[in-house]
Amino acid sequence: MALGRVIDGCIECPYHGFRYASEGHCTLIPCEGKKAKISMK
Repeated sequence: MALGRVIDGCIECPYHGFRYASEGHCTLIPCEGKKAKISMK
């Protein structure tokens, strides 16, 4: 994640594109599409 970048207040993994909020939960999984249901657990 050291190579990640901040987008819309979330840090984005430079390898897979996953995005994580400051609380640590995942907010985006690109391969699942924009309508993906992401668990907050």
